[in-house]
This record gives sequence, C-alpha cells and structure tokens, in this order.
Amino acid sequence: DTLMLPKLSNVHYLGPRPHHTLPSYSQHWDVSLLPFVDNEQIRACSPLKLMEYLAAGTPIITTPFPALVPYQEHVTTVGSAHQMIWALDHARQLSNSPISVVEQESWQNRGNFVHWMLELL
Repeated sequence: DTLMLPKLSNVHYLGPRPHHTLPSYSQHWDVSLLPFVDNEQIRACSPLKLMEYLAAGTPIITTPFPALVPYQEHVTTVGSAHQMIWALDHARQLSNSPISVVEQESWQNRGNFVHWMLELL
C-alpha cells in the first residue's frame, strides 16, 4: 500500500493469489519479465519461473544469469534499464518462446532419464 505504483490502463493489480494459480496468468500477458539483480543467489539459481514462461510461449525479457545460457536463443537479454525499455517497446516484435524447448525438462522426461540411468547399473 505504501509503494508508488503506476496507475496505467494496461497495468492491473490483482492482489495476493495462491501460488499454484500463478502459472495460469502468464499466458495472458504480452511479455514475461525476469529482471534479476546480479547477485550470488541468482548466479546459483535454476529458476522455475523461466521454465513456466517458456512453457507459456510469451516473449521473455530478462537480465543475464548463468542458468539462462541453454535458453538464450529463446529470450531477449538486456543489461540496462534503457535496453529493458526498448525491449518492452518492441515486445510485439519479439518472437514467442517455443513450448517444445521445455518439454525435455518435464518431470516425466527427467523420471525416464533416472530410470534409464538406474537400468544401466
């Protein structure tokens, strides 16, 4: 309540939502944002939110972080506020991330891989 949030016609404040419902929202917005601060935690993370955004198929604008490397061709990476503004202004021209890129990361595929590894032993 104390934050100075913008009052724009295309910005909607929905209030708190149950965590399990959050992925259903991303498919309805124009662009997905991952504006991380470069710190030790982010350099060591494997962000679930990136996978959710890739699966939603919306354009993704993000700051760089190590776990992003395998998915760089599917996102727009920015390094400054000016680049972020430009990317947001041009979001409609950004390509959607292909949903198939995260299919290999599914729990089913990971389980199959573990099963395969155990069969080798």
